[in-house]
Amino acid sequence: MNGQVYNKGEMKIEGMPTILYKYRMWKEPCSEHQYQRRVLTENEVFLASPKQFNDPFDCSLPFRYKEEELNPGNIYLKLREIAKRNWPNLSNEQIEEKCFIKQSSGVFDSADYWKDFYPYFVENIANEYGILSLSTKCDDLLMWSHYADSHNGFCVGLDTQLLFDTIGGALAEVIYSDKFPELGMFDEPLVNTLRLLNTKSMHWSYENEFRLRKSNSARTIHRIPDACIKEIILGCKMSREIKTEIHNIHDEKFSQAKIYEAEINLNEFNLI
Repeated sequence: MNGQVYNKGEMKIEGMPTILYKYRMWKEPCSEHQYQRRVLTENEVFLASPKQFNDPFDCSLPFRYKEEELNPGNIYLKLREIAKRNWPNLSNEQIEEKCFIKQSSGVFDSADYWKDFYPYFVENIANEYGILSLSTKCDDLLMWSHYADSHNGFCVGLDTQLLFDTIGGALAEVIYSDKFPELGMFDEPLVNTLRLLNTKSMHWSYENEFRLRKSNSARTIHRIPDACIKEIILGCKMSREIKTEIHNIHDEKFSQAKIYEAEINLNEFNLI
C-alpha cells in the first residue's frame, strides 16, 4: 500500500484489505462501564485521541523539514506562507517585517528550531484527530496478549468498505520506519500532518496497522451497522460462560458473521 490514503467520498477503496481487525477485552478490569465489548453489544466503535495511545512517539513526532531545503530563501518563503495563513488581515509590509524579525532571530540555524512549536503541534493533534487503530491480522500472539486481555478477550473483523462509508474521514496504512520522517517545506500542510500521524517505529511493525482518522472527532463514538461485523474470534483462554454469551449475541444480531474460537496449536507457536 505504501501509505496510500483514502478519503471520504471515494466510492471504492481499491487495494485495501476487505476485512480489518480490532482486538478487544470482554471484561475490562479497571472499568465499571466495560466499553470495549460495546462494539458487539451496542455496535459502537471509539475514535481515540492520540493522548490515549501507549506509544509516546505515536502522533507526536518532531516536526522536521528536510535539511537540504533549509536555506535562507526557502526559510523566508516558508515564514511568509505561515504568516499569511496566521495573520490574513496584515498588510504585505507587516508580514515582511514579521518574517524579517523571525529569520533574523536565527531560530532556523540549528536542528532545534522546531522545539518551541512542538508542544502546540502535539496538543492540537491530540485534540483534533480521532483515530481507530485496526490490523490486517487476527492471529497475532502479541496483540492477543496486549489488547485482548491476554487471550481472554475477542477480536472482531470489520467490513473495511462499510466501516469507511459509515464513519468517513481518511483510511491509510501505517508506515514503519527507523527514522523520523522529514517533511518538505512546501508540501501541503495536511500531507505533512498525515506523514507524522501515520509513521511509527519499526518496533510496532508486527501489528500491520491501518488507521481510520477523522478530524474534529477525538474521543468520539460512532455506531456501525450490523453488517459491518464480518467475523468474531473468541480468545483461546476465554471462559465457556463468556463464549456462550457472545454466541448468543452473534445469533441474535450478527448471524451473517462467521464466528471462530481460537485454539493453541500443539505443533508450533501459533493459534488455530
